[in-house]
Amino acid sequence: MQFLYKAVTGLREYPGLLESVRKGRLPASLSGLSHIHKALLISALTADSGQPGLVITADEGEAVRLKEDLEVMGKKAVLYPARDFTFRNLTG
Repeated sequence: MQFLYKAVTGLREYPGLLESVRKGRLPASLSGLSHIHKALLISALTADSGQPGLVITADEGEAVRLKEDLEVMGKKAVLYPARDFTFRNLTG
């Protein structure tokens, strides 16, 4: 798995993104990454910055896949499942 880490951290954009995370210049938005590349980038950024990550996904299925991929990479990941809002009184 180390070769994947080196590939991600070797990208020319990576140092600038890592500096933004370290200095708290967030949130950051990235586009054009495949699912596995998102997981690799999140894993590398959290490892190199020493900071936890918060990722918002488009849907719950994507969140589950990302959580599983991060766990395979040795990261602790927590899923906050989507919930529907109720706009009426549910008490007696």
